[in-house]
Order: sequence, then structure tokens, then C-alpha cells
Amino acid sequence: MPKPAGRKQWRRPPLNGSVAQVRQRDRCASRAAPRPSRNAARATTPRVAKNAALPAGLTPGARRRRGNAPATQGVSPPPIESPRRAGTRQPRLCRRFSTTRLLLCLLLTATSLRADAFAELHTTLQRLDGADPVSGTIEFVFADKTGDERKPQLSEGRATAAFALGADGLRIAWSPDQLAAARQEAEAGAGKPKQPAPTRKAMSKIDAAMIQDFLGASTELSRRLARATLLAETEDCWHDQPARLLTFKLDPPLSAVQKKVAKKIDSTARVWVATDGTPLAAESTLRVTGRAMVVIGFEHSEQETFTFARFGNRLVVTSHKRETVDEGGGQHSQKKTNVTLRLTEG
Repeated sequence: MPKPAGRKQWRRPPLNGSVAQVRQRDRCASRAAPRPSRNAARATTPRVAKNAALPAGLTPGARRRRGNAPATQGVSPPPIESPRRAGTRQPRLCRRFSTTRLLLCLLLTATSLRADAFAELHTTLQRLDGADPVSGTIEFVFADKTGDERKPQLSEGRATAAFALGADGLRIAWSPDQLAAARQEAEAGAGKPKQPAPTRKAMSKIDAAMIQDFLGASTELSRRLARATLLAETEDCWHDQPARLLTFKLDPPLSAVQKKVAKKIDSTARVWVATDGTPLAAESTLRVTGRAMVVIGFEHSEQETFTFARFGNRLVVTSHKRETVDEGGGQHSQKKTNVTLRLTEG
């Protein structure tokens, strides 16, 4: 006997998914579609006579399995395609390989871009390592706070000198007022070891090595970045001027004794570069924590800020600020310095 129309026919489960999943999808599809009544299904479905001639290649058992639907000779029913296999989809292993390859390509691209930025900065520093004559004034200001945290000792001083660097070398000149102030402090401190002399101390900080490093900033910056690793490159601004920010990981040189007592060392640097590749400013930080003599813990932090300017074929430092803080054993030390260079045109 053929099965009455409207009864759910058995379907071959697709290759993917279990039989329970296929039945669940069929139940959801049957609930969503409107189900016709049994009488309407009998009226619209043509019935095949029981003794009708069978098409070639079709057995009575096959007709019972196919129900009351008319058989078409030589045409097989369309295969049932699962919705999950309707579109083209790569195997899971291929998808994983494609994702890994994409991530690897992105990583290599980012590394290449960072290497190009570092190489471009190095090329610019070499180009700005010139020998054009330069002159101007340098001002050194310091403020120290040392001793016990409850009763610290304060010391402040200032000194100004004129300089000129050219083919005949470097010359440093002190004004008569500056020399007179230093002579007065020396006379006041005669026989008094603890007598402060801030002017003389500030004058002692201005030496030929400092001026030479500031007037040859490209060499000094290259030396500081010789053991650096470029971490990131981002778009930024420096005093409302479009710039690129390069972030570095530094490896500060330490002696064997310093490495032995230091437990943690963190040092980074940031360099702002103009659109034409000229360095605009730089900032470096250093923090060291450790323990000396087993029981005495200490912490040292240091922060420096540089402002650069292009003078002819030179890269010079126009401003330099430095602050160091040392803590340990109940003692606190804070030192600040501020150096300003004013260049003379012509």
C-alpha cells in the first residue's frame, strides 16, 4: 500500500551532521512552512493506479518507497543538499593554514616597516652630522635636594657662557659678571667647607664635552640608539606640528657590579620625527630597582628630554632637561638640570 500524501518521507542524511541534527533541521523547516490539510493534499496529488504499468527499471517495491508521486523514466530525483554545504567552504585545516599565513604576512610587513623607519632615521642623522660653524650662549640651571626626607638640603645655581665652534676649534667665554660672582663665592667660602657655592658649581658643569655633544646631536643620538630596538611607529604631533613617533626599547650599558645588584631594569626612548625626517625631540626613561648589601633596597629613576633644531648641516640640541631620583636606606636624592642653548645667526 502506498503511504498517504502529506506524511513525512524519509530522507537520506547528508554527509555532514548527525542524524539527530538532520531531524532537528527538518522539524524546524516543517514548523516554519504552512502545512496543508490531509484532504487538500489528497486532492492535489495525483494517484497512480494500483495495476498501472510500471516504467522500465522500476519495481513495485520502488514505487511503494517513492509513494504516490509519479515516476519519470530515466530521471533520478535531485540530491538533497544540506544548507551547511550549500556554499563553497574550505576545510578547517585549510582555514587554519590561511589564517596563520595571513598573520605571518602582517607580522613580516610590520617588522619591515619598523626596520625602514629605523634605517631612515639613521640615514638622516648621518646627513645632519655636518661641520658648519656655530656660535651662541649656553645656560645651565640646577636644583638639588639631598639628605633625609624630613630635613633635605637644597642647593640651586645658575651659570651662563658664550661659545663658538668652527675650524679653529671650540672656545668658551665667561662674562665679567659671571667671573666676579664666582670669585665672591670663593672668598666667602674660604675656610668653610660646607659653605655653598652654587655659581661655581654651575660653571663647573659647563665644559667642552657637554657643548660638543649638544652641537653634534646627531652623533650623540646615534650613540644612544646603537643598542636600541624599535617597538612601534605611530602618527603624532609635536607642538602642533605633524610628526611620527618612534618608540624604542633601550639596553643601557651597566657594569658588572651594577648588574649584580640590579634586579629589574626598564629603559625606553621616544623620538619625534618631522615629515621631512628631521628629529624634533627625544625622551628617554630609565628605572632600576635592586638590593645592595642583601638588606638595603634601592630604586633609581632617570628621565631626559631633548629638543632639537637644524642649523645648517648640523643637528643641535636647543634644550635639555634631566631629572634623577634615588631612594634607599632612608635617604632621598633628587637632582634636576636644565640646559638651554641660544644660537647666533650668521
